[in-house]
Amino acid sequence: MRTWILALSITLMAVSVSYAQDVPGEDAPETTDTTAVVAKKKGPWSILPIPAVAYLPETSLLFGPVIAVTYEPPNDTVTRPTTLSLYSIYTLNKQFYAIIGWNTWTKNNVYNFTGVVNYYDFPEFFYGIGNETPATNRELVASKRFEAIVTAGREIRKNLYGGLLYYNQTNWDIEPDSGGILYNNEVVGSQGGVSSGLGYLIRFDNRVQPLNPRASTYFEINHIFFNNAFGSDFNFSRFTYDFRKFWEIEGWTETPHILAVQTTGMFHTGEVPWRMTSAIGGKPLRGYYWGRYRDNQYWTAQVEYRMPVWWRLGVTGFVGVSQMAPTFRDFSTADLKPAVGIGLRFLALAGINLRADLTWGLGVTDVENPQNIYIDIGEAF
Repeated sequence: MRTWILALSITLMAVSVSYAQDVPGEDAPETTDTTAVVAKKKGPWSILPIPAVAYLPETSLLFGPVIAVTYEPPNDTVTRPTTLSLYSIYTLNKQFYAIIGWNTWTKNNVYNFTGVVNYYDFPEFFYGIGNETPATNRELVASKRFEAIVTAGREIRKNLYGGLLYYNQTNWDIEPDSGGILYNNEVVGSQGGVSSGLGYLIRFDNRVQPLNPRASTYFEINHIFFNNAFGSDFNFSRFTYDFRKFWEIEGWTETPHILAVQTTGMFHTGEVPWRMTSAIGGKPLRGYYWGRYRDNQYWTAQVEYRMPVWWRLGVTGFVGVSQMAPTFRDFSTADLKPAVGIGLRFLALAGINLRADLTWGLGVTDVENPQNIYIDIGEAF
């Protein structure tokens, strides 16, 4: 099955171009990278029908149609293109989600408006809250979820923006396994509810191709306040940072090697519902099922070395570490969650890599298999 997925993905990538955007918010298991076939372009508009195919440990094989629309202002080499993406994704784990995302720029990039609106019918595993939850806690939780993240930013200086952010996550039809932690209402948000908040953000981004960055820097912080005044059922705050740095290194190949580092953190105060807690896994720390460990505070760091080998093929190696805790004072070096991995890369058109990673989550100390495979489009960060 995995060999078939890889072959299909490479075939799609060989005739592709890609468009994507980074949207602030939680790093959920879903992929937001897309693979596009030939665009139908009429004037400044491009319409791209996209077959999305990927393999993630949280979803198994996922597939579905995607439409990407791009507007490039005519006779304007300064203003960035506006993009709109529409997703409809189904996974072999009987999960479904639909996404509408946009990234809009005004003339000369003075203002930037981004957003993503999602609907999920998404069964997933829940292990409880804490850095040492045992595998025996695992319960399958079916639920429906609406999520919206909308930002408006103004340019402060070149590539630097400041602005406002609105976040809404609404959960309903929560159906946990009988006898589990959620079933017994032992955590906040067991019955679902609305988390609605308003905040601010600061973002610096000079990447040319976000899915395959070269020498560049990305940094964002945002701080959101969820409160009854904004229609929220819960009162809490969330502070998030995401820093990424990329260096080009001369090697023995014509194409430079890439040294990439990333560190992220998510920190909460107040009454945090379980679905809004910080979660280990996914792109910030490959090797762990997303949500295997949850708590109020979280940080992670990873280093990756990307090296071309021959033709369009490349390899990569990476190490990462993360930690969760209920409060800042509870962080301890004894509770680190390390991960290591190796990867294969295939460089397609538009400078986008097809990513296939084999990872090990070394901090899983129970009987679970710590090995995970990821097949997706674009680099993890």
